[in-house]
Order: sequence, then structure tokens, then C-alpha cells
Amino acid sequence: MKRNILFKTLVDVLFIFQFIGVITLVIVMPFGDTKIQMIDQPVVEWSWALWLVLILSFLTYIIFILGLYHLRKVARYLLVNKYFDLIVVNHLKRSGLYFVVTGIFSLVLLLMVWLVKIMTGKIALYDSDITLSFFIITIGLFFIIQSDVILNAKNFKDDSELTI
Repeated sequence: MKRNILFKTLVDVLFIFQFIGVITLVIVMPFGDTKIQMIDQPVVEWSWALWLVLILSFLTYIIFILGLYHLRKVARYLLVNKYFDLIVVNHLKRSGLYFVVTGIFSLVLLLMVWLVKIMTGKIALYDSDITLSFFIITIGLFFIIQSDVILNAKNFKDDSELTI
């Protein structure tokens, strides 16, 4: 039970920090002092490609927060030991799908930034963020697989209850 509480707490804290990050970005962005970590230029010097990177980054961020939201729903059910509820299966699958999409968008984003850097003459051969993108995709696929496993276990449980 302590692991469930810790899991729920960590997911809640991560969700809150990410949500605050989005709100902060929306508030600070209009003042022009914002920089994207991957692009070390002030907003006023951005080209159309960098604005596209910003939009895709923001969209990826929102999708990641949606995945965390569904993971929070799963954690809430785990606290009350409802492991085999269909709601857990649905939220776990949605969370996994959002994380897979986040990872794919992150890879596309990294490719776009790499192309922008090539166009500006600042090329880097390796970016460690690519590992994080693959990790998020892996976690998303794991959640999708786990949702299928829980659904199968629920069906076996229901069948065994009917036969007794």
C-alpha cells in the first residue's frame, strides 16, 4: 500500500509541476524573454521554423500532460485496490497512447531542431534527448501492454467466479 501512495504522490507532483510549466510558458512567452533550451536565441530573432518548433513543443507538452492526467486516474484506483476495474484498463491504455504520441512528437521535434541547426551551420551529431524520447515511447507501450494484461486477468477472474 505504501508503494501505491508513493506512486500516486509522485504522479501528482509531476502533473502539478508540468501544469505550472505550461501556465508559466503561456504567461512569460508574450514578453519575448523566452528561450527554448534546444535553440539558444531570443524569441524576437526566431525564424518561421523555430516558431514551428515552439508550436510542436507546446503540443507535445500538452499531450504529455494528458498522459499524466490519465496516469493520475489509474493511481487513484490503485489506492483503493481496484486493480481489475475497466476504468483502470481504459485510463492506462489512454496514458500509454499519449506517451507514445509524446515520444514520437519529441523525435520529430528533435529532427526539426537538428535540421534548423544544419541550416544555421551549428550541427551536432548526437543529442541525448533522443534517449528520453525512446524511453517515453517504451513506457507508453508498456502501459498499453499492461492494460491488455489487466483486461485479460479481469476476464479470467470473471470466468473463474462464474464457474465456482
